[in-house]
Amino acid sequence: RVAGREAERSVDVRFELRTALQVLRATDRQRSCLAEALRLAEILGDQRRLGYTLMFAALRATLAEDYAEGLRLGSRALAIGEALGELGIHAGANCYLGITNIGLGRFPEAVRFCETAITLIPLARAHERFGQARMVANLARGMLGIALARQGRFSEGLAYARDALEMAQAAGQAYSISSSCFELGCLRLLKGEHAEAARDLEQSLEVWRTLQVPDSGTTVVGLGLAYCRTGRTPEGLTLIICSSSGSNRRWRAPSAHAVLSVSTTRPLSRASAACSR
Repeated sequence: RVAGREAERSVDVRFELRTALQVLRATDRQRSCLAEALRLAEILGDQRRLGYTLMFAALRATLAEDYAEGLRLGSRALAIGEALGELGIHAGANCYLGITNIGLGRFPEAVRFCETAITLIPLARAHERFGQARMVANLARGMLGIALARQGRFSEGLAYARDALEMAQAAGQAYSISSSCFELGCLRLLKGEHAEAARDLEQSLEVWRTLQVPDSGTTVVGLGLAYCRTGRTPEGLTLIICSSSGSNRRWRAPSAHAVLSVSTTRPLSRASAACSR
């Protein structure tokens, strides 16, 4: 039993490490961390820890744009969460499957998963993170806003995104505040409100830097795009060029992937490439 407790603690420590690595955008290190957690959880036969491991691994796969793996792992986690009645897994897996579907462009499915996550979490527990870097209720609202906006439902999307930001501000949680500002900026880029998008993305970066971690590349690119669309092209291209050569250039936030589409960014990519030669 002592060995079993040690293994349980080893899994829990890896969950804590995974959350720190999530903020640092260290997806490669997350892979090895979660692989060991999965091995130990399976040896223990611990369904709760297995469910959390699968859920976290599903998000890591999605952020690496391996959507098939994200769906596979997320569906396994969801089944465990439902069977155990474990709210953190049940709501979290729904939310992560929503993110995966955003990345795939399946926006109605993303709406359904995010709405389910929101419904599952009682308001009294809305500020809980359930072991994650960000409040799950806040994340679900932000992702729901993105999915709605991608279907042209801007008023509804903005309402959910604002609600997410207010929730994060009430909790005073910097990671959630920065992420919510980013999502608002993405929504405004989609809607064509470029000056407002720049304001939201500037706030996102300002709050993010209080975490004392490297800048989020997707936020920098989004801000660069907003600057270019408001006539501040030299500043915008500088941000995009610096981001493309930075250490986080391989990171892709799913909401950014959906908003900063190939057709939107290709002209800027060509221009920035030309400027950097």
